[in-house]
Amino acid sequence: MAQYVRTTGLYFAPCNATTPRFGLRLSGQAFYFAPQDLLRQTVRDHTGTLCRIGVTDAFSPLFVLGVPLLSNVLAVFDVGNLGMRLAVRSTNI
Repeated sequence: MAQYVRTTGLYFAPCNATTPRFGLRLSGQAFYFAPQDLLRQTVRDHTGTLCRIGVTDAFSPLFVLGVPLLSNVLAVFDVGNLGMRLAVRSTNI
């Protein structure tokens, strides 16, 4: 079970937890997150037994998906047209 760590303002879960299949649907295309991006093994609490959850509530209408999303897609930032395009990243890379 996830735990809120007040000193960091983030949620942590046991590092050996099994993550659910989690994705985001944008314009009809599903983008799924890799388990290692949902439970960040490199970011632990002071005990070393809890790992940071990669997706966290922003407590506002604006949500920033950041590293967990960008680690699982090919992103093209089209500055000239003020747009962004995403493609599913091949698992064969």
